[in-house]
Amino acid sequence: MRGESSVFVRVLAVLFLTALALLAAAPAGADSDSIPDTLERQLAERFAPYLYLHPEEKFYPVSPLYVLPRSNLMRTDGSADGYLVENSPTEGRISALTDPAAGYYSTSDKYLNL
Repeated sequence: MRGESSVFVRVLAVLFLTALALLAAAPAGADSDSIPDTLERQLAERFAPYLYLHPEEKFYPVSPLYVLPRSNLMRTDGSADGYLVENSPTEGRISALTDPAAGYYSTSDKYLNL
């Protein structure tokens, strides 16, 4: 298991360095903000996150865009289970639900075999 997590961390490092290389290849001022691109690159390198996972970790980080189509949008109605609002909600649908008191939640165990 330990070898798998170190490979995963190496893959993430390669992806991060690739992204930095793409940023370095962008023309100066490509993002039209007031921060010089060289400073942006320096800050990205300095504050890039390190990802440490336990050697026995089973659940690796994934994109929400992977999880959402494999989940159910639920709403609590006071019962233990709640009720189904929508299968495979989109990020647009989820982002429109801004009231935390409305009782919406997501389940994904039936698709991810948890």
